[in-house]
Amino acid sequence: MLKNGFTQLFQNFIRNKLERGNLYEIQIEEGVPRRSISAPYLKDVLLTPAAWKFLELLIR
Repeated sequence: MLKNGFTQLFQNFIRNKLERGNLYEIQIEEGVPRRSISAPYLKDVLLTPAAWKFLELLIR
């Protein structure tokens, strides 16, 4: 059974599949739409310095 689909992926995650011809890339004229993300954490649990730094990077 042949299944067709469409998705939006980061190219570096699928580069080997593109090179082997398992996936095909379609160029689009519009850019990637802006997205928002969430980073929930528990108020009562202290975050490590690395976790705080990661959150700071996300906020920028």
